[in-house]
Amino acid sequence: TECDYKILCHIHEFRDMKCCSEAKDGAIPNPSFTVSVWDDEEMTEQVPSSPNGGAFSGTVDSICSIDFHVETEDDIINGELCIKVHDDNARTLWQNMKGGTSSSNLIGSFNFSLEDIYNQMPNHEYYHQWIGLTNTSSSHVRLGIVGYVKVTVCVLNITKGERQKFRTLQDIEKELDQTFSESDVL
Repeated sequence: TECDYKILCHIHEFRDMKCCSEAKDGAIPNPSFTVSVWDDEEMTEQVPSSPNGGAFSGTVDSICSIDFHVETEDDIINGELCIKVHDDNARTLWQNMKGGTSSSNLIGSFNFSLEDIYNQMPNHEYYHQWIGLTNTSSSHVRLGIVGYVKVTVCVLNITKGERQKFRTLQDIEKELDQTFSESDVL
C-alpha cells in the first residue's frame, strides 16, 4: 500500500561546536543546518554562535518539515534522515576564493534510521535529545565528536492520520525542571 509520510525535525540548540578546516583563525562560525531524506532536503537560516572556551554554542529553534511518498510501508526501513551542519562563514570564504562550493565547510553530521524512529520510539518521535556530530572527512577523522545538537525528530504516517504528540503546559514545565536539574549537575 502506498503511504505518505511527514518528517518534522526541530533543531533546538547546539553546544561545543568546533570550526571547520576552512574557517579563518579566530573566526566565529555561523552554522546552518540541512535536514535531508532521500533526495529531499530543507535548510535553516544561518545561526549566530557565541564562543564558549575553544568551541561555540547557540540557539537555533528551527523546524524543518519534509513530506515524502513511499510505495509501501516497508520502504521506510531503508530510509535515513541526515542532519548536516555547515559553517556559512567558511562557505562564503570558499566561494569567494574558489568560485564554487566545498564540502570542507562541513562541521559535522548525524544520520538517523527512519525505521528506528518510526518503529521503536514512543509516538514515532526522538524527543529533545542531544546528538553528537562527527566529520569523517580525511582531515577531521581524528577529531571525534565535533559538537552536539539538541533535536526532536518525528516520523509520521500521514496516510494513517498520525499527528505529532501535543504536550501540555505541565509536560513542558516538568521537562524544564528536569533540564535545569541536569544542568545544575554539569
